Amino acid sequence: MPIPSQIGHTYRVRAAVVLARARAYTTSIETRLGGALVPPSSGTYTLVGPDGATVSTGAITVVSDVATYAIPSGDLPAALPYGGGYRERWDLTFPDGTVTVGQRPVYLAREPIYCPTTQADLEQRIPGLASLLGTSTTNLQGFIDLAWADTLERLVMGGQWPDAIVDVDSLAPGVRELALAYTFDAFATASPDYADMAARHRQAAEAALGRIRYRVDLDQDGLADDDRRHGTPLLRRSSPRTPWTYGGKHRRVY
Repeated sequence: MPIPSQIGHTYRVRAAVVLARARAYTTSIETRLGGALVPPSSGTYTLVGPDGATVSTGAITVVSDVATYAIPSGDLPAALPYGGGYRERWDLTFPDGTVTVGQRPVYLAREPIYCPTTQADLEQRIPGLASLLGTSTTNLQGFIDLAWADTLERLVMGGQWPDAIVDVDSLAPGVRELALAYTFDAFATASPDYADMAARHRQAAEAALGRIRYRVDLDQDGLADDDRRHGTPLLRRSSPRTPWTYGGKHRRVY
């Protein structure tokens, strides 16, 4: 099958979204074409539940050329089951008449999850780091955001549910080192001297992410149930064991 010469509009999906019940949340998604940010002229946002039912929907707004939707807290009531299986659907129309659909996975949690690393942490680790940025960017937030998104994806791919993590601070060393690796990767494009620094921080990130322990709240009652080490799946989904539930009656797992 031939590959089309023009892929068309692409969505920037960096990581799954983690929402908290009974809390309002503003979500957004970037659409790009040819490397440039393209604002939609109109569109509809829909949050779909694990059973396929619509949880929240409405017309998008465009903020700084990005499709945005404000989910009211009332659309995320306490009756909704915790866990995965939710998804965002973005039906967007562009000025040239193009209509596209973008989707992104969503997890519903008791408490929102947050990135435990800031630029101050990176600069404490490497004093004067921001002064090396030059004129291409003014801060390190982009590298931190990328490291955080990649860490969440790594948890999901390793069988961990990000919505169940209680001690987010335990992820901080790995996120910090990964953000530094990405920062020095960028510096290395201008000067190969930074390549060794990037490799060192990537190695430190792998070590930190490989040994992290965090408490999880599997039944989502607000209390930590157990310690887990990253890299070992919380559940053996393929094992023929007695089923139990996670996040309500809709979340039967093995």
